[in-house]
Amino acid sequence: MRGAARPSSPPRRATAVAALASAPADNRPPAPPPRLACLVKLGGALITDKSRDVEALRPEALRETARHLALAYKQSSNGGSEGSGSSSRGVVVVHGAGSFGHPPARRYGVARGGDLRSDPFLREGVCETRLRVSRLHGLVLEALLEAGVPAAGLPPFAGGWGPTHGPGRVSPSRAADACGRVRACLDAGLVPVLYGDVVLDATQGCAVLSGDAIMRELAKALRPERAVFLTDVDGVFDRPPEEAGARLVRVARLGGGGGGEDDEWVLEGSGGSNGGNGGGVRLGGAREGAADVSGGMEAKVEEAAAISREAGGAPVIVAKGGTESALQALLRGADAFSLEGGGGGGGRALRGTVVMTRAERTRPRRFDC
Repeated sequence: MRGAARPSSPPRRATAVAALASAPADNRPPAPPPRLACLVKLGGALITDKSRDVEALRPEALRETARHLALAYKQSSNGGSEGSGSSSRGVVVVHGAGSFGHPPARRYGVARGGDLRSDPFLREGVCETRLRVSRLHGLVLEALLEAGVPAAGLPPFAGGWGPTHGPGRVSPSRAADACGRVRACLDAGLVPVLYGDVVLDATQGCAVLSGDAIMRELAKALRPERAVFLTDVDGVFDRPPEEAGARLVRVARLGGGGGGEDDEWVLEGSGGSNGGNGGGVRLGGAREGAADVSGGMEAKVEEAAAISREAGGAPVIVAKGGTESALQALLRGADAFSLEGGGGGGGRALRGTVVMTRAERTRPRRFDC
């Protein structure tokens, strides 16, 4: 009809706002995944007797460490430590090969690599080394399950980490794929367990991918709130711990340079010739047990610093597995060893080494562990 009033239409701006409001939530960008609560490395010298050239498990140390990891898992599942306000979740465990993997890897020259197709001796070495580290892995999983930890084994050989491009060099795409599998396990409420393993290598046929190299990639992808290295000694010493006069280093900081590879370690609280808060010294002489095809204790401290940087500057704690110090490191991280966090002193003094990089030093903390 002519002259009939047309129904009024809402303004275009109001229509657009209403359309946005009614858009499905799936169009919104996904929330970032929660930060990992705790990344743990079980040293081969903690869970095996590396002084022996045979498969020699240290069952008591493994059982006690598994019990501590069960407590850490329970805490992370319940939303972190009391009063922490942390939203981090989950625990990831990486263990060394110890006396199970290092002897055959050394005997067959697996770390050097070679032409697997034409070298039956090397092929045998790869298979025997993998068999033995897989056997240790099964024992670790068994101990964790008995302690109540829902441990899920992720062998690196078949878990997307290789082929590497030279020892310890994982391509970004393979690292993303492998860490994605770890994240999927965490999302399912499981505790992923990985280990130092033999992997195929694009440049030398095969290589040893150390647990420390895996830790570095996991730290980059999962950004753990705390990282803990559990060993068979109380932490890092200013010399081999069995030598007379060896002193525990309370804090190891990278400093004195521009943050590059030439920076010196500043060892604090060692009580050695440099005094309680000695000046810059080179970290040297420290080692972990017997010969190690993936690097000694000095290399492991350097790896701890690398993990700290990859995790956004989070301190890394080195402590003796199975002790109260180890448990507090797992539950509270560096705060357990700092005066501000209520650590240090008290009835039971904690012993350990806090490894710190320059990136972490935005708020200096006093340590007395």
